[in-house]
Amino acid sequence: MLRVLAAFIVYAGLALALFGRDVVAAPAHRVIGDGGADKTLYMWTFVWWPHALGQLRDPLAVDSAWAPVGFDFGWTSGNAGLAVVATPLTASVGPVVTYNALIVLALAVSASAAFMLARRLTRAFLPALLAGYLYGFSSYQLGHVVGHLPLVFVAALPAALHLALRRFEGGLGRCAFVLGLAGLLIAQFLLATEVLFDAALLGAVLGPLGWLVLGRDRRLVRVALESVAALAVCVVCVSPFLLHAVLNGAAYVPERSAFAESVDVANVVVPTRLTWLRLPGADDVSSRFTGTTAELGGYLGLPVLAIALLAAAGRTRPRAPRMLGLALALSFALSLGPRVKIAGEVVAPGLWSVIAPLPVAGSALPARLSLFTSLAAALLVALWLAERRSSGRWMLALIGAVALAPNLGLGLWSANVPRSTFFQQRRYERFLERDDIALVLPYGPAGWSMLWHAESGMAFRLVGGHFGIHVTPREREWADVYEGLGTGHMTPARLRAFLAAHVVTCVVVAPGTRPRAERVVAAAVDHPPVRTADAHVYVVEP
Repeated sequence: MLRVLAAFIVYAGLALALFGRDVVAAPAHRVIGDGGADKTLYMWTFVWWPHALGQLRDPLAVDSAWAPVGFDFGWTSGNAGLAVVATPLTASVGPVVTYNALIVLALAVSASAAFMLARRLTRAFLPALLAGYLYGFSSYQLGHVVGHLPLVFVAALPAALHLALRRFEGGLGRCAFVLGLAGLLIAQFLLATEVLFDAALLGAVLGPLGWLVLGRDRRLVRVALESVAALAVCVVCVSPFLLHAVLNGAAYVPERSAFAESVDVANVVVPTRLTWLRLPGADDVSSRFTGTTAELGGYLGLPVLAIALLAAAGRTRPRAPRMLGLALALSFALSLGPRVKIAGEVVAPGLWSVIAPLPVAGSALPARLSLFTSLAAALLVALWLAERRSSGRWMLALIGAVALAPNLGLGLWSANVPRSTFFQQRRYERFLERDDIALVLPYGPAGWSMLWHAESGMAFRLVGGHFGIHVTPREREWADVYEGLGTGHMTPARLRAFLAAHVVTCVVVAPGTRPRAERVVAAAVDHPPVRTADAHVYVVEP
């Protein structure tokens, strides 16, 4: 345990040094990640879950946002795991500080879990320590540190493999293994259901492959069957979430582009701008990768890739390296999406096209399977280093670790938290009561109105929100308005009809709103605005 604690301290210090150095002095006013609004959803859920549970309401059926029709979290857990566990911290220091603390914790815990697994495989401290870094601070992690907190908490995967390895070796009893694995699966469901879906998918394919690679070993069959039992226990325990989705007609799963958000073959050896060490011409190649910055996490680098291939092909202790090699190859093949691309050019159909027809697969992003590729590569590096003491091997591995270092010159690792004195000074109490509905600009993805709503303690209801989708199924007739709220590209008559249909009491125009958007609001509302603190408040008559 002392070694695990030492590793955790190293990883936590590294996370603070890389991403928290500009946040430590003002954790309530600066945030780890970019200035985008994605992270405001998680900050909002930190307040929403204890608020809803405290009033004995269904937290999955949101009525404080997307008013008056509401929003259903559907097949997701609505960030329940982090929100509930972090309730005491949120209550004492607020959602922004909580978010910062959890990002650092996510990196350190994920790296530590990989360290424990690697140490179990290698019985060596330093190779395991390096493996923890390669996984916990991988390119996948760099992308999601920017604004996707639950996707950075990826400790459950190596922890589950650690339990399986102990059970395979006979160091863990059946009951302890099934209950322990079920607990990890439940935790992963409550953190990010997509990662659990990807893990189950890989496990279903790798199980038969493991039978072929490891031989007809009864221990493997035992672990596989008990893992299925653990998954069954997990399904029973999370059944309230699943039943809620079915009974409330929440089968809607937002479709996302599996083609765009997939790994480019060239990305394995060509880094994006998130990585510090880039060869000349790398930026030109990476500019042709499809997908958003957060999803370009396929980079391993030539040194790590070379070590992983050497370890997988080696003859010493063939079982573990070859199984990890298969895991690396399969997860990489799936991460390429439905069509394989090299520097943006489509060259062949991809393995993901076989997966696409599965339920909820339309909402999964192939690029996120690079998480599993990174773990397999990290463990292969640890095995290769532990196999033989060699300064040459360590030199190559350390070069590979440096090649993954983040580009600290970018302005993506920390940002100021936008706030409005109208909300900080609780001026909204003059205009809004608990059941009143307000439209707050800048809207949704264009601003941080969800954080302001959360910091008000859900003191009113919010029109729309930033929940990962632009328009809910029940709001499709107003899709043009929701798209135009951030830019002002709509007619005053259309906005007037929208405000009436959504029973809006007032429109709050806070700093950061585009002038065109406010001009449309002024034309849609008959009364002139009231200037209060730093906001213009347009009172809407019934």
